[in-house]
Amino acid sequence: MKSKAWTEKFMQGVFFIAACASVLAVALICIFLFANGIPAMKEIGFGNFLSGVTWRPNNDVYGILPMIVGSLYVTAGAIIIGVPIGILTAVFMALGIAATCFSGCGLTEGNGGTSASEPTKAAATAAPKDTATPTPKATAAPKPTKAAAQTGSGSQSGNTGNTSSEAEKEITYINGVLTDSDEDSVTIEYGSDGDFNQTTFDISNADIQIGENKKQGGPLAANLNLKIGYYVENGDYIAVSVYGDGSESMTPSWVYNYEMKSGSGNVRYNDDATMTIETGSDGDFYEMTFDISSAELDIQVDEVIGVSGLRTSLNVDVNYYVKDGVNIATYVYSDGTEYFSPSQLYNMEQRNTQAEEDTQEYEESGDADYIDEEEETSEEATEAETSEAATEEATEEETSAAAKESK
Repeated sequence: MKSKAWTEKFMQGVFFIAACASVLAVALICIFLFANGIPAMKEIGFGNFLSGVTWRPNNDVYGILPMIVGSLYVTAGAIIIGVPIGILTAVFMALGIAATCFSGCGLTEGNGGTSASEPTKAAATAAPKDTATPTPKATAAPKPTKAAAQTGSGSQSGNTGNTSSEAEKEITYINGVLTDSDEDSVTIEYGSDGDFNQTTFDISNADIQIGENKKQGGPLAANLNLKIGYYVENGDYIAVSVYGDGSESMTPSWVYNYEMKSGSGNVRYNDDATMTIETGSDGDFYEMTFDISSAELDIQVDEVIGVSGLRTSLNVDVNYYVKDGVNIATYVYSDGTEYFSPSQLYNMEQRNTQAEEDTQEYEESGDADYIDEEEETSEEATEAETSEAATEEATEEETSAAAKESK
């Protein structure tokens, strides 16, 4: 209690200081205005200053009568607008408070203010004189009997049943991909990681919106991505709303079973239905064959040779999935430039590397035997060339002699 009293005194002091500061500020403003204004008004003249209708400080003419009249106009307008609104608001609030008070008093009186055996004075006064028993104004509510209590309990039980029924119809939302549809129902698939389910919903009374289009009932296009709001009644799934943004996708199980893959390689063979590419690296090369009968082919035109279309020696990127052991291509892209296959490039790189190593070994060794072998090889090649030339010359001479004899 002492702490509360001290707090109240402290706050009282704070408010008193704030009020004094406000009064002091207003007083200082007034003092400043009068201290600077009175000498000027004496010089102009109070009569001329208050009754003058022209305000031209540059010409030393000071009359504030229009300003005074304007302030009066503004004040009168505020009174005309504000006073009726304020009075009507006060009356409305007063009547509202009175009605609330009377309502509260009536409730209090009805709940036990007067007993059934003791009529109020007002009720006794209002009763007719020829009536033997005065009619009370209000009587206390009779206590419920056992049967009534049981009835109330049954009613409460019934309400609980209704509440349970309403809880059963609580709206639940689910996302999935449409797999089947007719005029009154849709079936969607949902799930992940190999655990997939399909559920059929009654859409006969559902609000359906696909993109910007609203409709009533099905059927709907397959593979739509849908969000369905529904409740369960008697084991049936009743849809109340079906929404889709218009996008389509494969079902979760299809994506799980036929997961999209990508690869790249050099085309070694192709026709209208299949394509075989060579892929791999570092000496580990293998071929892959794709079914391209339903694939999108995006083959750019070779600007050098002006050739387009899928063909051998193209480097391609492939998006595909595997179904029943067959690589099904969905998209094939190439910039249109032809290359060597990975194995050809690897072999050329290996030969170039070997030649560089041999040259380096020759330059670094300086071995006479190695040089002699090179010279012997060169001499043998020269002798072979000389022998071949002599043979050709002898053959020509024999041919020429035979020609002369025939002549």
